[in-house]
Formats: sequence, C-alpha cells, structure tokens
Amino acid sequence: MTRRDRRRAAARRDRGTFSMFTVLFVPSVLLFAGLLLDGGLAIHARERALDIAEQAARAGADEIDVEVLRETGEPVLEAGACGRAVAFVGQFPGQYQGGCALTGADEVTVQVTTQVDTVFLGVIGFGAFDIEVAASAHPEDGA
Repeated sequence: MTRRDRRRAAARRDRGTFSMFTVLFVPSVLLFAGLLLDGGLAIHARERALDIAEQAARAGADEIDVEVLRETGEPVLEAGACGRAVAFVGQFPGQYQGGCALTGADEVTVQVTTQVDTVFLGVIGFGAFDIEVAASAHPEDGA
C-alpha cells in the first residue's frame, strides 16, 4: 500500500467525525450560554425586586401615627402605610407587582413579584418564570 492509499484510507475513517462533534458540542454550548445569560438575568431581577421591596417597606414605615406617638411614645403605623408602600412599587417601570401587610403595630411587610423572560432557555422550552421577594421595615423612634 502506498503512502497515497494510506492517506485516503485514513481520510475515509475520519469522515463525519467533525459533524458528530458539532452535533454534540453546539447544543451543550447553547445550554451553558443560556444558563449563564438567563441565570444572570434572574439574579439581576431578584436583586432589583428586593431593592424595590426594601424601599417600599421603608416608605410604608414612614407613615407613623403622630398623635399616638406623642401620647404613648410608641411608634404606631397609620392605616395608609400599605397604600404608600404599594404606590411606591407602582412607580417603577417593568413588571413589578406589590402587596403589603401590616405585620404588627410597627412593622410593614412588602411582597414584590416580577416575571423574568428567558432568552436562550426559551428556545428549548423553558419559558418565563416568576420571582417573589419580601422585605420588612419598622419605624425608628430614636430610643
């Protein structure tokens, strides 16, 4: 067998190897890219929603009943505290929805939900998902 024949035989054995590598490698790279990009988007959305919830809880905790504070020295929140917190969440653009509850006479808890749309993972069937966070605040009385 000549050198030329050996090269041809080796080329025939390797035929299709690169195609198989491409078929197996490209989907895994796209999956990892999707996890990185969409995971980063999810982390960012969660942090943003938590920031909004914390700020809204602080805004609600600013609604102190001044009369009760002067009489007793104890900070008690007004009924409008939740309204102010939910209105604060509504100021932000995007898909943020807020809920609020007075969890005590001096504590406001705000829940913020948002939806994150996937980019790469949407191609393989993982669509949008919801993120829900909560934050609480109470007024500082200086004591």
